[in-house]
Amino acid sequence: LGVAYQQVRRPDDARAAWNEALRLSPDNADVLTNAAIARIGEGDAPSAEILLRRAAGQPGASLQVRQNLALALGLQGKTAEAEAILRRDLPPEAADSNLRWLAARMQPGQAPSPAVAETSPTARTWSSLQGG
Repeated sequence: LGVAYQQVRRPDDARAAWNEALRLSPDNADVLTNAAIARIGEGDAPSAEILLRRAAGQPGASLQVRQNLALALGLQGKTAEAEAILRRDLPPEAADSNLRWLAARMQPGQAPSPAVAETSPTARTWSSLQGG
């Protein structure tokens, strides 16, 4: 429901849906991750980090959860921790690509290079999430 509300640009309803899902299933890694990605899309990486840390702490947390956590950390300028996660889980070329994307994203007035973002299967942007 939260995803549907996001797609029709009803962010308040989407947030309410995510909050209800979290109330019903507070330790569900999928719900935590999806709610976190929605918050990243809203520009709220700090609260996304909290949710993603909870998701990453769940048994069987996926690679995608950790990559999303690295994204949330990198968007807050916590580059060293983001890099450690990326390098632990990805081949060096993919980690380097994601780090370049994050560095470009963090430069004021600079958008990340589409070539960099597209070279990594784990690169995330709000527009790619909307299209997916």
